[in-house]
Amino acid sequence: MIHHHKKSPVQGIGINDADYKVIRCVRGSRPYTCPFYKVWVGIFNRCYSPVQAKRFPTYEGCTVHPEWHTFSAFKAWMEKQDWQGKQLDKDVLVEGNKVYGPYTCMFVSRSINNFFRSKSTTRTGAPIGAHFNKATGKYNATCGNPFTKKNELIGSFDTAAEAHQAWRARKHVFACKLASTETNPRIAKALLERYAPASSDSIQA
Repeated sequence: MIHHHKKSPVQGIGINDADYKVIRCVRGSRPYTCPFYKVWVGIFNRCYSPVQAKRFPTYEGCTVHPEWHTFSAFKAWMEKQDWQGKQLDKDVLVEGNKVYGPYTCMFVSRSINNFFRSKSTTRTGAPIGAHFNKATGKYNATCGNPFTKKNELIGSFDTAAEAHQAWRARKHVFACKLASTETNPRIAKALLERYAPASSDSIQA
């Protein structure tokens, strides 16, 4: 929900101290919303809206850093970012991060955001990338290819842990390829580090 009045804190916390109308009605067209304000309001809704909490439970426990409690501060930060056509992300730099703030957030492309977006386990409780095959009694390892946009079968393994390690190894290969084309060094670094083999006994795909 977008608030029109400065005196109405967004989700009871965010203060709109803009010295201009962040929402303008233009005759014959949809109301214009300041892109900086739209992103800022979206953050507070994800963190504090009961409606959003029901729709997106993954945002449970998320908060907004005090430095972003005022719109002007957030806008000043966003104006310095490469944001157009990109999405604000809170946990590319810090895995599992729950705080939206200037030290942990950055704008990334949709493809990069989707690449990082994976749960730690599957719906069946198996580690990510591992899927039990009843027909064979083994665990299939699969990984989404960010270039072909298809889910690829890596192989079949005796344990869920082995399948997960195979997924991690393939994910790392894709991450390295994405990092080689990434212009933002912080994103490239996150790609190279996030899926690096956890130990020397990691299974290679």
